[in-house]
Amino acid sequence: GHLQPGQFRYCLLPRAPLRRPGDSDGDSDVSSVSSDGMMDQMAHIAEEGLHAAGAAVGAAAGVVGHVAYDASAKVGRAMANDLFGDDADAVVHPAAVVDAQRQYAEGGFIGMTLEQDKGGLGLPVCAAALANLPFSVANTGLMSYHGVTNGSITLLAAHGSPEQQATWLPKLTSGEAYGTMCLSESHAGSSLTDLRTSAAPNGDGSYAIKGNKMWITGGDQGLSENIVHFVLAKLPGAPPGVKGISLFLVPKRLVDADGTPAALNNVHVSRIEDKMGCHGSPTCQMEFEGAKGWLIGEENRGHAN
Repeated sequence: GHLQPGQFRYCLLPRAPLRRPGDSDGDSDVSSVSSDGMMDQMAHIAEEGLHAAGAAVGAAAGVVGHVAYDASAKVGRAMANDLFGDDADAVVHPAAVVDAQRQYAEGGFIGMTLEQDKGGLGLPVCAAALANLPFSVANTGLMSYHGVTNGSITLLAAHGSPEQQATWLPKLTSGEAYGTMCLSESHAGSSLTDLRTSAAPNGDGSYAIKGNKMWITGGDQGLSENIVHFVLAKLPGAPPGVKGISLFLVPKRLVDADGTPAALNNVHVSRIEDKMGCHGSPTCQMEFEGAKGWLIGEENRGHAN
């Protein structure tokens, strides 16, 4: 029921470089490789990818059979009135859901497509999607957290600094922290051209994030000890429209030098949205009141990232 990185190390690369017939070692020309040779090697990659997908799906089915369906049934009974309690800032979950999340994380299912040298399994997207399918069928609400977190992992691996990756990728892939994507705002919906959330330099490499965001899946939850919000905001003097949007990492809890969660950041939930379905996943309105954040990638490239 647990996935191991080395189990899939051959599913991404061919056994030998692509070559033309008659090439010697060292003079391969990928641009001139024969179509037959390429198809043979692509078939080999596909075959090994199928083995990887089969192993991943088998492991997933084992975990689903033990915990996720049980969690789904108990969520159905406990969800509608009890998931969020009386305090919007204190999202809670039935114990079966917390246990399902723990086993999903311990099984290695978070960040399956992330490169192995960054803490993932290096699986193809198709294999990871197949492995996640049984979980999605069993409990769509629970999987909504993982979907956003996997997107956060991909974003951070592509655009985060080495220090940001070293701090947060292990926490995201282990389930110690979950991610969110904070784009839309209450006055404008998804029209990013009208974005108002601001980011002011603090003078220490961090930024003070002020504004509100809406429709945030998992804006707060009781499944992980920390939450990493990826927030679109504008720096002072930024160009108008989407060309002036930057991206910031804003944790729910700040971390000590060793990465241990410490004081709460100045971000909280102001509203849990009422929904017709998917009550296993809180959709939140978030308030950032000078919350401390860190720039991801280049200034004014947040929309592109």
